[in-house]
Amino acid sequence: MGWTGYRTRDRHEALSEHLADVSIVAGPVWRGQVSANPCDLHAWVLAKRPRDGTPGVLCCLVDTSKALRGEVMVKDIDESMGPLVVDCPEGWLLMAPCPEGPYAAAWRSRVRAFWQRRGGWGGRP
Repeated sequence: MGWTGYRTRDRHEALSEHLADVSIVAGPVWRGQVSANPCDLHAWVLAKRPRDGTPGVLCCLVDTSKALRGEVMVKDIDESMGPLVVDCPEGWLLMAPCPEGPYAAAWRSRVRAFWQRRGGWGGRP
């Protein structure tokens, strides 16, 4: 999926509009800059998966570099795609079954390792 632009200067408004049709279970949880991505913020959302209604983890990249011109860009990546960022609330992994596919299990392992290196807090719900 590509980036979607929203006519606003506010990242919260853009994300709300982006997730308007998503059934949210928990979140969003905002995190800081992701240096390896062309965006400056990201937010984690635990949402119902459209195909079966089970909870799934969604990372929303938010690019505010054009916000002064009235545009905020949003791109979502679900855990089955193996997002690059790994600071997802660790407790959400217990609330959502791991999707099938080649990336999700490895991504979940990286999330757990990330929080273990930081003392295990993990942002549990």
